[in-house]
Order: sequence, then structure tokens, then C-alpha cells
Amino acid sequence: MDEGDNDPVRFWSYVIAALQTVQEDVGLEAAIALGSPPVPPVEDLLAALINQIDSLPSRAVLVLGDYHLISAQPVHDGLTYLLAHLPDGVHLAIATRADPPLRIARLRRRGQVNELRQADLRFTGHQASAFLNEAMGLGLSADDVAALTARTEGWISGLQMAAASLMGQDEPTRFIHAFTGSDRHVLDYLVEEVLHRQPDHIQTFLLRTAILDRLTGPLCDALLELSGAREGGDKSESPGEEDPSPRPRAGQEGQEILESLERANLFIVPLDNERQWYRYHRLFVDLLRKRLHQVCGNLVPALHRRASEWCEQNGWTAEAIEHALAAQDLERAAELIEGAAEPTLMHSEVATLLRWLEALPEGLIRRRPSLSLYRALALLLSGRPWDLVRSRLEDVDAGLIPGQAASLRALVAVFKGQMPRAAELSRQALENLPQDDRFMRGLAAWLLSTSQLAEGDLATAGQVLCELSQVSQENGNVMVAVGTLGNLARVRARQACLQEAKAIYERAIALATDEQGRVLPIAGRVMVGLGDLLREWNELDAAARCLEEGIQLTERWREVAAFPGYINLARVRQSQGDAEGAREAIREARRLAVEFLVPTPQLLLSCRRSRGGTRTPAMPHIARHSP
Repeated sequence: MDEGDNDPVRFWSYVIAALQTVQEDVGLEAAIALGSPPVPPVEDLLAALINQIDSLPSRAVLVLGDYHLISAQPVHDGLTYLLAHLPDGVHLAIATRADPPLRIARLRRRGQVNELRQADLRFTGHQASAFLNEAMGLGLSADDVAALTARTEGWISGLQMAAASLMGQDEPTRFIHAFTGSDRHVLDYLVEEVLHRQPDHIQTFLLRTAILDRLTGPLCDALLELSGAREGGDKSESPGEEDPSPRPRAGQEGQEILESLERANLFIVPLDNERQWYRYHRLFVDLLRKRLHQVCGNLVPALHRRASEWCEQNGWTAEAIEHALAAQDLERAAELIEGAAEPTLMHSEVATLLRWLEALPEGLIRRRPSLSLYRALALLLSGRPWDLVRSRLEDVDAGLIPGQAASLRALVAVFKGQMPRAAELSRQALENLPQDDRFMRGLAAWLLSTSQLAEGDLATAGQVLCELSQVSQENGNVMVAVGTLGNLARVRARQACLQEAKAIYERAIALATDEQGRVLPIAGRVMVGLGDLLREWNELDAAARCLEEGIQLTERWREVAAFPGYINLARVRQSQGDAEGAREAIREARRLAVEFLVPTPQLLLSCRRSRGGTRTPAMPHIARHSP
């Protein structure tokens, strides 16, 4: 784990990816649900995943390392739910420095948890001897091993640091007997010994690269070039001082040092088989960072700024944003967030975008109208309370050009089923948006075609959709391209060109699947349409599977969009003779109608159709209001 895994989408995506190393198709439904905002309720997300875990062909252990870095309550809640329903064939192992808030006491009372505490993890004398003499090659006597084990209380991190400082010592026994203190003091002492015994340029390397979560040779060189690579870390106080001595070519020295640190077992862990990316031992990097702030804290913001520049230049935009925020270079962070907002939303990492935006001052967001727009979009997609979204829409109105504000309000109108209003706002947006604003123009055009299709203007809608689909694909706008193809397939189906409609649906689903095989949320609308088409052909099992998957996607994109999916699923269940399944689907449709103000006549008609013309249950009164 790292701090970025506090984003629930990212956390559960990684968990599913880990489970898929045991069985490739496990968790596919949950992965699809994660691919669409807003982030779903924990129980809904994990129910399908747990059922699939239960069918694994063999026992498995899911290991979560460094769980103490997780502070997000939604992640804790999800893991608590998973623990409560974990199948017998799967075990969960958590490595953490602090007890996680997962109802450990209850599990302990039930005998459902095994705990390895600090005392359990201490090395015995035999284990310490194997580590110091066999792994580290120190050749210490039995008495020296016993003394060092006693002074570190068998703590492996302390033994590792002691071993590093012992390398090259002429009198190891003297060093060991001078080595005293409790474990919390021993660690500081050992870091001091490790750093002081390294050459100056290694000291500088360790301290200057301590700000990084992941290390690679060229990035390390970029940080070293900031103030000279061969000065001692605690001897160089001037961040502008340059080292006049010759330097190896860019990327060479950093890579050589990383490899030498790995060979020396100096608290560095390779992250790939090619040894291009590394990370420091968590505890070691914490201490390095503390030391960096002590000896040259004035350099830390500059290091983060340089790391941000390198990450941006090399396509690591998310890391560039994190370093800019750490440097408190908020103007730069805001600029980077502006550029990353659209792809971040497209990848459903809404929580990540909101976290970035929440780190910026309100005044800075207001000075950048596009950030106000993206925040409003993210809040809308995340399912935040409407009152909060409404206040952000007022901010948008105050700072955006009319076309951008109109696009956003057209999106709200579509979500609310107010198609004439959506069409009016979409036209306003297209009239006012600049030609080079491909994202917002594509969104507005898509919303306009959606509203035209809903009003029954098939001829106009079909022509517009063909053109818009092609343009969107050429521009790389997958969201609009897929949504447009879905609408085009609906037009062809209404025109009785059913085979053509099916081919268009399948093309849209393929377009909505990324290189990792993940299906984007926008594909939900397409799957609902394809499921209804399969129902018309009486391919009921395939229709049910397609509709269920489509509902999961559309609910996470925007819950009310699942309304037609539930209606169509009710029809399929009825045809399958599953009366309870049909009633359950209608109940879900009614719930969405009440919650999202689906017009009552539309709901009554849909329910009558799905019930074969039988009496429709009394519907609650639905208040109407403007967006």
C-alpha cells in the first residue's frame, strides 16, 4: 500500500488485480463496477466479488502490506465487510505498524485472527546469526551476534542497519559493545552511523532522493543536479551550490548507485525484474526524510519541484501533481490538475481528482474557471449531495464562459430526464463554445443527440450520430464516441435494422475496453441497449447477463441511468418465469423513479409493459422542480 491507495477505486482495483493472479476471471463484475463513478456502496461492490472468490479452485492468501498508510474510512469499511463475508478458502494477511480499525477485538474473541506482534517477529540468536553471517557475510563471533541481538532486541530493521554500519569496520566487537540504547533510540543511532560511513555523494544521494516513493536512475540524477551530487548530505546547506567536478552522463550515475545500494542490502527494494524502479525500505525512508529536514530543510520544496518537473516531462502526471502539492507550488499543481482532470475522470478516479482539488485554496480554484468546471463535474459524478453540487454550479456560472456552463447544466438535465431542457442547453453550449474545445463540444453534441433521440427525431439524430461518432474517435474522446455509437444503435433498432444495431453495439463495447481489458463506465448504456435487443430475439440468458452487467456500469456512472436497464431486466425475468426477479427489478426502477424524479407517466407505462399489461401498483407522488 501507499498513500494513493486511499482512493477506494484504486484500492479495490489493485485487490481485484491481485486475486486475478490466482484466477484470471475473478472479480470481473466488481472491476467493471469500479470503472464507473460514483464509487458504489461497499456492500454492492463486494457482493459479486465475494461470490466469485468463493468459487476459486484452490486456497489463496490475499496479502496487504503497509496497511498503516491507509487512513480512508471507506476503505476500512470495505475491508471490514470483506472480512465478515470472507469465504473459507481465502485468508487475509495484513502487514501494518498499527492496529487497523477492522474490529480486531471481535475477531479475536471469535478465534478468527492470528496475530504476529513485535515480540513474535524478533529474531532469535540462531536467526540473527544466519542473517548477519550468511546473508550479510560479516563473519561475527557467537558472542558478537548474541550481544548485537540483545541490543537490538532481535529487531530485524535494527540488525539490518547495524550490519550496514559494520561493513568495513576493523574492530566490530568494539563497535557492537559501544552500541547501546532502546530500539527507538537505536534506530536513530544506526541511521547516523550508516550515513556517516557512506561516501559524501552516497549521503547526498540518500537524502536528496528520500522524497521519492519510487526511484529510477534518471529521476535520481535530476534531483542530484539540483545542488551537486558529491557533497555530503549534511555538509551542503546551500541549495544553489554547484559541483564543478565531471559527472557521468544523465541517468548513469543514479542507476549505478541504485544497483550498488541493492547489492549492499542498504534498505532498497527492486520493483521490477529489469531493476529500473526501486523503493526504499519504509522505515528507512522515514528516517532519511527526517534527517533531510534537519540538515537542509530549505532544499525540500526545491527537490519536490524538480521531481514534479521530471515526472511531467516523462509522462507521470499524477506523480508530478503529488510533488507539486508537496512543494506547496500550488499554481503549478493547479495547472497540472487542469491538464489531468479529463483523463482522470475518464478513468473513474473521481476521488483522486477531488483530493487534488481539495488541496488547492478556494481562491485559486475560482481564478481558474476550468477547475471550477471539473470540480462540479467530479462532484456530480461522485454522487455528492445535490445541495453541494448546486452551490458549485453557481460558482461555475460566475466564472465560466456561457458554453461551458450550458454544457454542465445540459448534463444535469439529461440525468434528470429533462430532455427538452437538455436539448436547449446543448444548443446554447455549441453556439458559445470555441471550436478547439473538443472535450466540452463533444459532450454538448452527445447530449444534444441524446435529447433528439429521446424526442423521436430519428432521421436527424441518426445523421448527427454518424458524424459525431467518427469525429469523437478521431479526437480520442472515448466517452463521447461510445455513447454516440450506443445512441446510433438505438436509432437503427427503431428503424428495424436489428443486425446493424447489434454490430454497432458490439463495436461500441470493444471501443470502451482499454488495453488492460477494463470496461469503461460509458459502456453500461450500450450493454443495456444490446440486452434489450437480445430480449427481442428471445435470447433470454444472454440478455439477462448483458443487462445485469450494463446496470452495474450505468449505476456507477450515474445511478438513474440504470432505470431502463431495470425495466428491460424485469421483462426478461418475466419471460424466464422468474416472477420474484421481475418484481425485484421493478422495485429498483420505482426506487430510482422516486429518488431521481423520473416522470410518473414514463414509469407507469414502463411498468405496465414489463408486467404484461397487468395492474400497476399505486405509485408515490413525485414532486417536480427545475434543475
